[in-house]
Amino acid sequence: MNLKEAKVPDTSINEADIGNLLHEALHNVLKNMKVVNEDLLMIELRKYLLSENRGLLWNYHIDIWLDLLKKFASLEAQRYENGYRVHSLERSYSVNYKGFILDGKIDRVDIKDNKFTVIDYKSGRIPKSTIRTLDKEVDFQLEFYYHLTKKEKEIDGLYYYDLKKAELVKESLFEEKLEKLDEILEELKNPIVDFKKCEIKSSCEYCPFIKLCDINI
Repeated sequence: MNLKEAKVPDTSINEADIGNLLHEALHNVLKNMKVVNEDLLMIELRKYLLSENRGLLWNYHIDIWLDLLKKFASLEAQRYENGYRVHSLERSYSVNYKGFILDGKIDRVDIKDNKFTVIDYKSGRIPKSTIRTLDKEVDFQLEFYYHLTKKEKEIDGLYYYDLKKAELVKESLFEEKLEKLDEILEELKNPIVDFKKCEIKSSCEYCPFIKLCDINI
């Protein structure tokens, strides 16, 4: 009868896809809300998140997140009552800093009393820095955002928004990381020139670093 073995359902799911969908939902829902109301915010988030139907496992994870987002909706309503307003969502910023062009797209910037609160959504782990690991630090996201926005308005705070816990988390060692970023930028002003170029130029055709060594092919 040409029967084939039944396929075992795929139980894996890409957490990054869930995170991207959460970002999209928050962007599209908040940009259309004139007044932030806890119940209305949950209705719109539920509608948006459940519109992406990719099977039972996907819906299971979305249901979990919708339960977690209840605290988020409550906090958002509270922040609105306290005078915070969404100034921009997914806006691109650019600034010339120490001879470099810094570019970035910031998840969200709120405004209150003519001061900015810069926010980066996190559905997963919140980056944490320690003095012991500062020299090897590679994550300067909020430090970039600070330089991108500080000339436009006074910065009242920069936060990671922990969506699971509905908490605004300050950057650890922010001042120290600002200084470290300046050190790295100073180092980058001196290009690395002591390297050998390929003798067989066919290797260079698709090399992502071809602009750095300026080889003629």
